[in-house]
Amino acid sequence: MATVGVIGLGAMGNPISRHLLSKNHQVTVYDVKEELARALESKGARVARDPAEVGEKSELNLVIVIDDAQVKEVCLGPKGIVEKAKEGAVIAIMSTVSPEVSAARSTPRTRAGSAPRAWRFPSTCTTRTALPIR
Repeated sequence: MATVGVIGLGAMGNPISRHLLSKNHQVTVYDVKEELARALESKGARVARDPAEVGEKSELNLVIVIDDAQVKEVCLGPKGIVEKAKEGAVIAIMSTVSPEVSAARSTPRTRAGSAPRAWRFPSTCTTRTALPIR
C-alpha cells in the first residue's frame, strides 16, 4: 500500500484521510490545529510534528490548505515538505492557488533523457531543483 501524507485536515483533507485509512493505506497527517490530526490518530493515522515529517514518511503528499501563502509555507518554508521529502515523492497541491504559484510548482527542469511523467521531488529539492523523475 502507498504511504500518503495529508496536510490540511479541513473540509477536504479529513474525509480524504478517512477514506485512505479505510482502504488500509499508511497515512501521516498534519494540521496547524493539532486536535484535527489527533482525531484521525484513533482511526490509524500517524500524526506528524510538521510538514517536513509528513514528507519524510510519505510517497504521496497531498497539500489541501487555504491559500498561496500556506502552500508556500508547507511546501518550501522552514520545516516544509521538501526539507525531508523522500526521493521520488510526489507533492500534489490540491488547493485553489494563484496562477503564479501554480506556474512556480510546474516549471520543468529536466535531466538529459528524462521526460515528464509526474512531478516528483528529489530528497535534496529546493525551489530551483524540482525534477520530473521516472
